Amino acid sequence: MKTHQLDTARARPLRSGFAAKTAAVAALAALSFGTLTATQASIATADDASNAQTGCSYGTDGPNADTLCWIDMSGLNTDEAKSAAGQPMSISLPGGYEMSFVAHLTAGSDQGPRDVVATSLPTYGGAVLGNAFYKNTAGKPALWIPQAQPGEDWNGWVSTITLDNVKVANQAGATNSTYSLVVADAESTDGSGGGGNAEGLRFFSDSSLNQLATAQPAGYSQTCAGGLSGVGTNEVTCLGLPGDKSTSAGAQVLKAKAPSKIGASMKVNANSREAIAFAVQFSTVQVTKDLPKRYDANDNFTVSSSTTDTELGEATTAGSATNATTGRSTLVSDADGDRVTFTEKAASPSVDWSHYQNSWSCTRNGKVIPSSDLTYADDGRSVAAHVGVGDFVDCTVTNTALLGGVSWQKTDADGAALNGSQWSLTASDGSVINVADNGQNDGNPAAGALSVSDLPWGQYTLKETQAPVGYDMTDESKTVTIDAQHLNETFGSITNSRKAGLLSWSKVDGDTSAALGGSEWTLKGPDGTTAPIVDNGQNDRNPADGELQIGGLAWGDYSLVETKAPAGYLLASDPIPVKVDAEHTNIDLKGIANTQALPGLHIEKSSDPASGAKVDPGQVISYAVDVTNTGNTPLTPATISDDLSDVLDNTSYVEGSAQATIAGTAADAPTVDTENRVLSWQGTLQPGESAKLTYQVKVNADANDADRIVNVVTGDGVVPPGTPSVVPNCVPATASETAECTTNHVPSVPAPPAPTPDEPVVPVQPDSPDNSSATPPSNNKLARTGFADGPVELALIAGLLAVTAGAGLTLVKRRRKQS
Repeated sequence: MKTHQLDTARARPLRSGFAAKTAAVAALAALSFGTLTATQASIATADDASNAQTGCSYGTDGPNADTLCWIDMSGLNTDEAKSAAGQPMSISLPGGYEMSFVAHLTAGSDQGPRDVVATSLPTYGGAVLGNAFYKNTAGKPALWIPQAQPGEDWNGWVSTITLDNVKVANQAGATNSTYSLVVADAESTDGSGGGGNAEGLRFFSDSSLNQLATAQPAGYSQTCAGGLSGVGTNEVTCLGLPGDKSTSAGAQVLKAKAPSKIGASMKVNANSREAIAFAVQFSTVQVTKDLPKRYDANDNFTVSSSTTDTELGEATTAGSATNATTGRSTLVSDADGDRVTFTEKAASPSVDWSHYQNSWSCTRNGKVIPSSDLTYADDGRSVAAHVGVGDFVDCTVTNTALLGGVSWQKTDADGAALNGSQWSLTASDGSVINVADNGQNDGNPAAGALSVSDLPWGQYTLKETQAPVGYDMTDESKTVTIDAQHLNETFGSITNSRKAGLLSWSKVDGDTSAALGGSEWTLKGPDGTTAPIVDNGQNDRNPADGELQIGGLAWGDYSLVETKAPAGYLLASDPIPVKVDAEHTNIDLKGIANTQALPGLHIEKSSDPASGAKVDPGQVISYAVDVTNTGNTPLTPATISDDLSDVLDNTSYVEGSAQATIAGTAADAPTVDTENRVLSWQGTLQPGESAKLTYQVKVNADANDADRIVNVVTGDGVVPPGTPSVVPNCVPATASETAECTTNHVPSVPAPPAPTPDEPVVPVQPDSPDNSSATPPSNNKLARTGFADGPVELALIAGLLAVTAGAGLTLVKRRRKQS
């Protein structure tokens, strides 16, 4: 562990006169009254440390670190220190003090003297000083026995370092005795080297030595494991434990009050190494001003620390800075300590003390000083604390600006919070603060709850500039006054009423978007009540044709239904949902289109056997009438009339055969009136819907091919009011000539021959001069009338009679039909 070869420190002789004072001032400036400015020494090794002397410096961490200024021994000259006179030395201390002493390096009780080297902390990786405690100490405070040279054999007590004739003087040269000197183990006193021996340190002083601290951080072995004795006397011995192989033992830190002599002997084992370090312990004080917020932007303050006759430190806030500190000021006090006063005062004329509340907090060596141990001035602007030798007293005064604040709530009529309002807050001087809920200048993150802070004293008036969405803005204004007794005021709850809903829409042609007047509507509200709206009539606020508007709607869900379409147009059949709420108070449904009404009815008559076929007596003819609503309006109803006049003359209706279906579902059957010889049907058909009518007739037994079985179907339909009339394809004027509207069958049986006359008809012969005297034939047959044979003549006569009879029968039937 003890393996580092160190550089020999440069000697610094005792300085006197102007040169000594100049050096002291320079060292004081470098320390800035105890604030470290030197470069941090290496943690791993001291070999690369600077030889420049710094007086003394403070480390970080460890017991009383804020009050221990470790003496830089880089000016030690071992050759001079070994002389009988020793080496006179002086160092500059914080606060403008100068310390002087004579350094002696002498032999130990066993050998020596073995040289020492001034070294920075830590001396090596297992030492407490510089690694765990008192880190970042500048300069070379450790006096370390160097690595043994080849052939050397060092064992036992080998070196003694003594600081003799120690004096501390102020800048005027007056000697001061209210300080403490500290001596500490700067290496690791353990059982290094093995065998039955161990390392050791023997501290001595002409003032009793007491423990300042046992520096034993976590991970380090026991301090003085071989024994610790003499604490509280002029000699304290710390021994390592023989055989202990630990290389990281804790360290003893001892102090003596204002000694004139102090030092230590070092014991090594088998060329091991030891080190000590010296520190001077003064009292230090610090005062800090904390100004988190100013009442006036120009307000600034000064803080200071002082004894009865000495100003120790002063600092002033500047600009917008929120704090200022004096830093540590060194105090050399009486042996029993001194009383230090910490004060604040105004540093700018704008300061009004009534606008601030101040509070003091002080610590002594990192622990809070109870308020009962502090003395407060009547105005609270100063506090006094006892500072003992070695104390670090740190006081902070905090000034809290007594600025005011206002708050209020935005609610609806039921007390529910409303978000999104905006406001103006006008001060008595006319300045305006704009406030937006959860936005500009609002200090309350809750919705509907607003607050403004940091308000100077005065009168403030609040007025709403924008209401929450869906609510009417209030014209109410409220005023409060902020002063010392009323710093936090409230405007209370400010209520907004719901904005009534306004519903607008237009009625347009579905193809051209042209406005359509004359529609009528019903609006059903959330409570179930309905309101009629008539274009340019009841409840319509918009006077333009085809533009409708209704207002005063409470919040909730509505349903808008068209009850009457513009003339010639279909109804908008689907209800339109409407929601009125905070986000929807002005609702425009835009154009609601209507389709022009185009009614249509198509009829088609068919039969089995098909129209034009011959039928036999007794055969059944099945008829079907297909009726389709080809338009876009309902037919209520569609009506069908099938003329059976030329059917039932030669057929008979099959009872019960008349049936009807609509869209494949059974419907009311057609009515067959055999007396008036007509089949009638009516039924409602929606657009695109079809009905099928069927019935049967049976051909009479006496029907023959002289008969005709003909029927003609016609139809019509009732359309909604204002809708054009339906024009079916089968109308009375043209149905008989339209193939889709009629059927025709002819019986297959021939008509019977004409009846034979009672006497033959003899044609009258025309007079002929050539034949007037002719003699009748001898066979007495009728004379021929241009035919070759008698039977042929008879056949012609019979045919003529048959045609005449058929024509007469037909005439009778026509007359009967017409009747």
